[in-house]
Amino acid sequence: YELGRAHYKKRTWARAEPVLALAASRCPAGDEAPKALYMQGKALVRLGRGDEAVATWTALAEHHPQHSYADDGLYLAAEQQLEQGHPAEARALYERMAAEFPEGDMLGAALWGLAWEALEGKRTAEALPWLEALARGALDGPERARVLQGRYWLARTRAALPAQAEAGRSGL
Repeated sequence: YELGRAHYKKRTWARAEPVLALAASRCPAGDEAPKALYMQGKALVRLGRGDEAVATWTALAEHHPQHSYADDGLYLAAEQQLEQGHPAEARALYERMAAEFPEGDMLGAALWGLAWEALEGKRTAEALPWLEALARGALDGPERARVLQGRYWLARTRAALPAQAEAGRSGL
């Protein structure tokens, strides 16, 4: 793991990736295997192998669901799917992350990803439940900025709904 990490920090992705893959498969139970998978996925992206990165990060969540990086893996996989132009796959990963890791530190990012993907796709009504879930967060917690973001976009989206419905009825 440390050798793969050293190659990664030196930005020698092609040398880091296979060492990190080996570390992920051979490191004893503990912190090194999930960290190796996380870093391996990042190296794969740098090497232009996004599909493999998605598979690696998904494996991280499947094989190490109790590790704090598990939700991060699904989040990065979803972001990579968006980067590759696969919004449906990204949405499925965000939804999975929200369902499997409701207390995870990436929950706000996943809820926002779901809401924003729906808003960009002009599916306003589909964005509302995600914005509502995001807006329900605690203002005094670590996700304060996301909660405020959710509240702002929820209000803005709700305000736009009657105008959209009226425009639809008038044939605009």
